[in-house]
Amino acid sequence: MTEKGNEMVKGANVTELGRTFSRSAELSDASEASRVAAEVQAKFIMAERKPRNYMDIRARLLQACERRAFAMAGIYSKPIGNTKIRGLSIRFAEEAAKNYGNMGVRMETLRDDDMSVKVRISVTDFETNYTTEQECNIEKTIERRNVRAGQEVIGERENTKGEKVYIIKATADDIANKTMNQAAKARRNCILQHIPADLLEEAKDTMDKAQRSDISSDLPGQIKKICDSFMRIGVRPAALTKYLGHDINATSPVEVQHLREVYTAISSGEATWADFDEDATIADAASPKSKADSLKSRLETHKAANSVDDVEEEEAPESAKKKERSTKKAQSKKPEPAVEPEPVSDIEQGAIADAISTINDMCFELIEPLSCNSVEDVLDSCGLPSLKEVKGMSEEELREVMKVLKVKLAKVKLAKEREE
Repeated sequence: MTEKGNEMVKGANVTELGRTFSRSAELSDASEASRVAAEVQAKFIMAERKPRNYMDIRARLLQACERRAFAMAGIYSKPIGNTKIRGLSIRFAEEAAKNYGNMGVRMETLRDDDMSVKVRISVTDFETNYTTEQECNIEKTIERRNVRAGQEVIGERENTKGEKVYIIKATADDIANKTMNQAAKARRNCILQHIPADLLEEAKDTMDKAQRSDISSDLPGQIKKICDSFMRIGVRPAALTKYLGHDINATSPVEVQHLREVYTAISSGEATWADFDEDATIADAASPKSKADSLKSRLETHKAANSVDDVEEEEAPESAKKKERSTKKAQSKKPEPAVEPEPVSDIEQGAIADAISTINDMCFELIEPLSCNSVEDVLDSCGLPSLKEVKGMSEEELREVMKVLKVKLAKVKLAKEREE
């Protein structure tokens, strides 16, 4: 290459942090377009060479539907208006696409501005050249009942219960989670349009039979398991009793199956418990968010107590300080013995350090399953205070944080076992 040519190449690139990036958008776009075209063409060729065998597809898909764990996650149920609908879940659609073969799924961004993101999901059958697509518009906002420090409020509204909720500007992680959640639903809808309707009905019947057989063999045990599953997402047995209209121990096999489908809808993001129980509140659900609110209030009480002690320390001699603090503790414990936290100064610092280290380790385990980028993101997604606030908590408060994270880890483990 000539010297002039070398100068052109150098001028078309920039080096940052040891990595070289191309400045030529046109060359990059052309190269990407060529790559995509070649990839699609190769898939069409492979589909022509290895066409699908319908009976083989049917056998493999129905075999998967006979598995108890898959059958539990394959059907969801949620309310639409005054009726409840049952449908095939995202996990089922992914399994169906894998067995059906010769299909391609693509997501492309159509618009990305300050207010929203618009994406298109398309699924192509490379044997028939038939494509289904669906567009999703994701607002760059989230709704919360409480505003945390650092969150930007851009509006507010009243929900169906007359409660005020705040419209908050979404973070990059919030936007990514909302985008992937809606994209997953669109992907499921597009995939299911390619699968023959009779095969879908046969698969649904097979999963129904697998669930009923499993429930009938040990009804009391299955009732306990479904209660445990709902506890992992913050729904107590009392809330299930209210929803069913009778004691949870009198649940029939059909109702257990329905509760499984409700759980699938909630755990996969199709719905929330509030969609099923109009009177559901944070307190009723005992969700991580409620625990976070409790931790925050206790932290504020703890900080307020420390600030009072600091003022007294400046005005009183050392001999009087201990007496003053002990008097205040005795006074505070009389009216509200369960609310007043023990000052950090009276706790072994080694125990606190171990607790914080354990919380860090648990958060690191959740980073990948929750699609987070940091420990701070994990705490936020679990509805917990920030890492800075956690480091200032008492030992008792740190135990509460660990309880919330243990519940989240158990839920992630359960979802992984079901997928396997």
